[in-house]
Amino acid sequence: GAALGRGEQLQNSAETDDQKIESARLWGNTMMNRGIIQRAEGHLDEAKKTYESAQEQREQTLKLDPKTRRLRRDIAKGCVNLANVLIDQSTGQEDADKIRQQLNKAVGLLTALLKQRAADLQDRYLLMLCHRMLGDLHAKLAESDPQQRGFAIDQYSLAEQAIRELVGRNPDIASYRLELARLLMNLGLMLAQESKFPQSLGHFVSAQELLLALRDTSRALRDTSQGDVAKQDDGGGGNGLTAGLAVARPFFEFLFVPLLAHAAL
Repeated sequence: GAALGRGEQLQNSAETDDQKIESARLWGNTMMNRGIIQRAEGHLDEAKKTYESAQEQREQTLKLDPKTRRLRRDIAKGCVNLANVLIDQSTGQEDADKIRQQLNKAVGLLTALLKQRAADLQDRYLLMLCHRMLGDLHAKLAESDPQQRGFAIDQYSLAEQAIRELVGRNPDIASYRLELARLLMNLGLMLAQESKFPQSLGHFVSAQELLLALRDTSRALRDTSQGDVAKQDDGGGGNGLTAGLAVARPFFEFLFVPLLAHAAL
């Protein structure tokens, strides 16, 4: 309502289409960041309304130029944020359908973006995140409906494929390898529940190897940095809100802990 109207005012006050798009895009990101704070404070209904206002603004702005890359990515991020708050509020199958709808929309947007620019790391990471969250969703549903395990395995496998590509291109980024280890453990657990024990064991072994390598790398870095004083630079990211993407709270990410409690670094 009022927020959307203000975004339209920003659009109308700009001189060119590019300025209209950028001013409205930034307004949408500001709204999304407000929603992130509202969610962090536990005001879930307010956060959902704020996210929806930001998304409506973005969808209207996209009509000015449907090819605007950054705006399409922003909409995909907004879908992930909406999925997160729906997860927070989830009480049943109807909510699960809404979560799935938001994540599938984000997958469609990101897949199209990657067809245009396959090397974009941010888009590929976001695509991985969406598949992982879909896997988490189906894994949670599998607690009462075992047929959902196959869907969980499919989504985790797609996420694994995306993160492996990122690891291959950026082998020194520890967070990518840690994410891969998590996915392998989730896949291993799902496969075990399907009685596919050799495949399950292979995933757990691969995850352990990754985690051991990460531990050794961490020790080596700590040993070489002892006695050094380095200035910390967050790259201008500050509190991390400006990206307009809340951290996903997966249903299932740490379900492997009882099996591999020593995996924590």
